[in-house]
Amino acid sequence: MSDAPTRLLGFQVPIELLRRRYLRFVWNAAQPGNLDEAPHVDPTTFPSPGFLEEAIEIDPKVKHPTFRPVGHCIYCGATTYTAEADRRLGQEHIVAEGLGGTLILPEASCKECEAGTSAIELAIVRKLFLVPRRRLGLRGKKRDRTDVRITVTTILSGNEVEIELPLEEHPTVLILPMFQPPGLIVNRSADVPGFAGFWGEQLVDVKELMEKRPHIATPFIDIVRFCQLIAKISHAFAIARLGDDLFVPLLPKFIRRRFATFEQYPECYSLVGGFPDTYAPSLGLHQLKLGTEKVGDRLHLLCAVRLFGNLGAPIFMTVVGVVNPGVTHADIRARELARMNLLSAAAERRVSSRPQRAP
Repeated sequence: MSDAPTRLLGFQVPIELLRRRYLRFVWNAAQPGNLDEAPHVDPTTFPSPGFLEEAIEIDPKVKHPTFRPVGHCIYCGATTYTAEADRRLGQEHIVAEGLGGTLILPEASCKECEAGTSAIELAIVRKLFLVPRRRLGLRGKKRDRTDVRITVTTILSGNEVEIELPLEEHPTVLILPMFQPPGLIVNRSADVPGFAGFWGEQLVDVKELMEKRPHIATPFIDIVRFCQLIAKISHAFAIARLGDDLFVPLLPKFIRRRFATFEQYPECYSLVGGFPDTYAPSLGLHQLKLGTEKVGDRLHLLCAVRLFGNLGAPIFMTVVGVVNPGVTHADIRARELARMNLLSAAAERRVSSRPQRAP
């Protein structure tokens, strides 16, 4: 990592822009006050998010125990992979393998929902995160090559021109959207967007690489798809940690919805949001944590998702579901601990039962 600064890219924008589904950021290396000119900020000086204490830390180098099989599709409820095929349901990587995810939920997705969630992940992992993943050494099943040329959009005389650059010449900046808290939690109308701005981290010395190409545009961020990705992670994690008998899920309908290319959907901010604040980096690459919040007279299950937390990235928050009557926060916590203890015990049994190699 370079000593390039991290900077919150907040800005005042008209409501019409906030409602848009596709957003991008255009870097101007020659303009004073842009990211490359920002003073260096020590990220450790920011406060640590207290609500992420005891969060699951995901590190691609650490293999986590596999969760217990679900036995039905966590998105639609199907009990077979397809109506015709008598085979096990597909396994779910809670965080995409291409992002370094190591949490696996077996027998949790039918073929149709598996294809839908894969499309969501590909729209973000293979586009928005394509180059940052290569810079950070994160690879998926297909082991992306690092020697390919990358298409970049540059602005020349007011016109957009696509050029190809090798990875070592790419001015790579990891860009993430920032959201206000979920509308359901803060009583915000569904038609009011919750987009709050951009967060960015230079993964190389951007200024030096952009001297010959001062105007570079980031890939478009599909906000709806991004919200679906965060929702998918949250829902799968909640099922893995709790099962599905303590709460009524709210996210599957949104996750399964197939959006037309130019379909707007500001309602996505009702269940998916975040914190437009800056926090100290985490130890792991990603962090996940469940919590609860009372809305009206009902307890709701929440999930905090922090992707690239080790770089000081923003925190996202989803409303996973409505907790069943009579179930308390203490019950939720007890179920999590019980399941994690079972996982740890099962992992220890597998290790102890392996044949020992002769010295």
